[in-house]
Amino acid sequence: MTNNKIEIFIPAKTFSRRVKKKNIRKFAHSSLLDLTIDFFKKNLPEASITISTESKEILERFSDKVKNLHFRDEYLSNPDLTNFQVMQNWIKTNQISETILLAQPCHPFRYKEDLEILKYIDSKNNYVSIIKSDQFIMDDKDKYFQKNKYQKNSYILDGTYYLINPYELSKSTDLVFQTFLLDSQKPRINIDTIYDFDIAEILFMKYYK
Repeated sequence: MTNNKIEIFIPAKTFSRRVKKKNIRKFAHSSLLDLTIDFFKKNLPEASITISTESKEILERFSDKVKNLHFRDEYLSNPDLTNFQVMQNWIKTNQISETILLAQPCHPFRYKEDLEILKYIDSKNNYVSIIKSDQFIMDDKDKYFQKNKYQKNSYILDGTYYLINPYELSKSTDLVFQTFLLDSQKPRINIDTIYDFDIAEILFMKYYK
């Protein structure tokens, strides 16, 4: 996963069932979507970033910040569709062939060290299982993880990142993900409810900024 061989896909719908307009709601003097974009612009400056949304408000607001905008039509705006089904349309429409990094804004705590793990995984065409603990990487430790027997080209790191082979996703959205652990000493949170949102903002302002 070199800087110029990665497609970063950021889903940014505005019809979240639990927290309306969660991705652009004010968060720590910014927004979850702004923070996600800024992180990758700073740490993977040569990567291509795409925002996927059904919102004209987001398209207009971020058109100067992100070059690639994927507009979801009425069908793709169906709340029952998964991000992977939306990405499948994006891949076919734009003929995406590079490794895809799916980054959901609802995970605001991201660290530069995370990207080193992603690069390590992507450098191994067979994507061996790894675990990061105390800044130490152990690779190919089957006694800690069972290798994924169904889908070798898709990976999730603590829910914060998904690393996906576009060819595999173009064939099927029924992906099975291998889980990897990230440094547990650093704050991690998935914002799903308004309570999560408030707690995450407090933690972010205290420990991350």
